[in-house]
Formats: sequence, structure tokens, C-alpha cells
Amino acid sequence: MSRLTIALAMLGAGVMVPVLPLHAQQETQEQYIARLAAEKERDVAEKDRLTAQKDLVTAQTAYIEALPIPGFENTTTLEGDAGSMEAAMLSAEAMGFAARGIADRLDGKLGDEVVVMTSGEVVDLALADTIMSEIGYLDGLLDLTTVSRPTSPPDPIAGGGVGIGVAGAISLVTELSKLLGNESTISYKAAAEVDSLLLATAVAGRLNGRAYSPSATLGLGKGGRELLAQYEALANRMRAADARQAAIEKKKPAQQSPAEKTELATLKQALGRHAALAKQVATPTDKGVLPIHQAAKAISVFADGRTVLQVEVEKAGGSLVNSKNIGTMFGDDPVRVTGGVIVSYRLFDPREGKVEAAGVLNCATTRTSLGSMHRRTYKIDPAKACRWAG
Repeated sequence: MSRLTIALAMLGAGVMVPVLPLHAQQETQEQYIARLAAEKERDVAEKDRLTAQKDLVTAQTAYIEALPIPGFENTTTLEGDAGSMEAAMLSAEAMGFAARGIADRLDGKLGDEVVVMTSGEVVDLALADTIMSEIGYLDGLLDLTTVSRPTSPPDPIAGGGVGIGVAGAISLVTELSKLLGNESTISYKAAAEVDSLLLATAVAGRLNGRAYSPSATLGLGKGGRELLAQYEALANRMRAADARQAAIEKKKPAQQSPAEKTELATLKQALGRHAALAKQVATPTDKGVLPIHQAAKAISVFADGRTVLQVEVEKAGGSLVNSKNIGTMFGDDPVRVTGGVIVSYRLFDPREGKVEAAGVLNCATTRTSLGSMHRRTYKIDPAKACRWAG
């Protein structure tokens, strides 16, 4: 039906319809048909273009997947033993910062001589005090007899008694065994214990020659030599007491004077008590060490006037971070290592146990690339490495 027919029908129905010239109506109809045809052609062309693009993307994806490019996940993984040496090296750096922090904090509080030790270095000062007390008591008993005191105590280093004489070969061998035992033990200690010894070494290095170490004390100081000399003098006096007892007992009881009977009872008491003391301090332990020498060494290390600085590594370790991303694909170092320690210290009087100062310090390094560690080009700011707890 033509537009003209539709218009005549609408006029017949009383509807006002604009009337176009005949040539305009024919031209508009032709244009309408042409427009529909053009739109169809454009739809077909767009479909063809999208199909071509899809085919291109499919081909490009297949090409990229065929390239030898590794795929990455957005994750960071921790390795096992790899990098453990580097982590230990950074922990040693952190330990050095901790030693500096402890020495700086105690600056002005330490005397001219200080013993630096760990809790694993057990030194029994009570044993030396007990031995000295017993020597004094036994000398007092013998003063009640006719056995006189020696005019000058023997030098135990020169020989002649329990110091080096009677137990000479035993003491030398057992002391040497102790030194070798220490070396063997340290080789197999847990990491935390070794770290504590390293910390003690680092702190001692910061004290400019004022530090003394129990594990580094091989000989005996003045106090230790005096203890052995006193014990040797008592041993000589006891030998004289034994001879005096034998001389009195040669007499029949009826022939003994009241003074001799009293003296004999005192001699027996002194000799019996000395025998018990000798069994305790002059008999090698299961580790082959003479307790009397342990006591002498303790006195040598903890001389009067020396304070004790006990340091301990509460925790030490590091971590290895191996990152994979697009940056590492183009040459960035993917491995970062950290190291850190948590340490504590106590400054105290070994005789009274009074704690004069104490604290806990943690020190850590920043993440450092493995490559910079191998090149020794990494830098750590000591001022930012440590923090005191509390």
C-alpha cells in the first residue's frame, strides 16, 4: 500500500494528514529502502570485523603461550637452608650493634675490671668460701694442740703438696682435659649458647681491656694461688698432727697426761674432719677436675672489686625471602635476607647478688639483597638497628 493510498484513507476518516508532492513521496520511499540496505551492509561489515579481531587475538594468545616466558604467581615463599649463612652473618652484625648498645648504656657504671660471662659459664664461688672457712676452722683446732703453724706457707706453684705435689700429675692432666672438654663442648653446643659466647666476646671487645672471662682464664690469679697455698699449708700441718697423734698413742692410756689426752681428742677430731674435706675437694670429679682447682680458678676470676656483667642471647636468627615477579625476570635480585637478635644483660655484685643494672635489647637488620652481601656493599644504619624493650 502506498503512502498516497494511506493518506486518502485517513482523509476519508476525517484525519488531517500533510500532503507531500508526489515526487517527494517517491524520493523519501527510495531513500528509506536505501537506508535499510546500507544499515544491513554495515551490520555485516561489523560482524566481519569482530570475527577478524577475535581470530587475531586467538592467534596472538597462542603465539605468546608458545614463547619460553615463565609464569609468575603473586606470592612470596620462604626457602629452607638456603641463605642460612648469610642470615647468620647479618645476625652477627645485629649482635655487634647489641654489644655496642650494652657498652654505651653501661658507660660510667663499670669499674676498671669487669667479668663478662654468660649464664652457661657456671662458676661456684660458694665452694671457695666453704674451703677457706673450713681451713680456718681446722687451723683453729690445731692451735689448741702442740702442732704449730708453718712460718711461711709453701708456694703451690713450686710444688710440695695437694697444689701441685701430691696431685701434681693428676691436676695437670685433669686441668688439660677440662680445657679440651670445653673446646669439644663448644663445638657441639646449640646455636643460642654459641651466640651468647659470641655476644660476650663482642661486649668484651667494647670494654677496652677491662674485661675478664671465665672461659679464657687458664692460669690462677693471686687469690687462687693463695687458696692453694693455704690448703697446702694445712695439709702439711695435718701431716705433723698425724705424727703427733701417733706419738701420743704409743703411750698407754695410763701413761698419758690429762693434757695429752685432751690434745689427742682434738687431733683425732681435726684429722677426721680434714680427711672429709680432702675427699670432697682433692678427689677428681666425673669430669676429671679437682674441686680445689675449680675454687681457686673462681677466686682468680672473681677477684675483689670486680663486678660481673652477664649477657645472654635470648633469641637469634634470620629469614630468607625469595620473591618472584616481573621485575626479577628482568634482572632484579629476588632474594632478601634479614638477621636479628634479642639479648639481655645483668650487672651485679657476685658476692651479694645485688643487681645494679639490667635490660633487654633487640637489634635487627633491614632486608638486604643476597647479591649486595656477596659483594660486601650493603650498608646498615646502627642508629636505627636497635631498640630497648620497655
